[in-house]
Amino acid sequence: MPKQKSLVSDLLASAVKPEVAYKRRPDLPLTKEAADAIWKALQARGGELILGLSDAVYKLGLPSVYAKAPDRSYLLASSLQKLLQQKFGLPIRCGSKSKGTYLAFTAITDLHEVAAIRGKSQ
Repeated sequence: MPKQKSLVSDLLASAVKPEVAYKRRPDLPLTKEAADAIWKALQARGGELILGLSDAVYKLGLPSVYAKAPDRSYLLASSLQKLLQQKFGLPIRCGSKSKGTYLAFTAITDLHEVAAIRGKSQ
């Protein structure tokens, strides 16, 4: 037990004041309508849809801060994929292309993977 108290004391002594600025981008407010629109567009395009980063952010109603950092678009793509699969149960992969200037959506066709995604979303 004394070891844990010592660690707590060390952490408290090392802590910085709360005035330290940090940046966190806002959560993604992806709606069911936007998710369904991505799915329908994917089906219409044969399973692959590539959009410019700025267009995707604007048309999906995401905060504009996401369009201003193409070098971090892979983080946006990962978050979108997680939302599309886990929250909406859609078999969609999302990634970034061309150094973040595009977002690429791909329909997942492997039936086992689709079943796993749908199982996680329920």
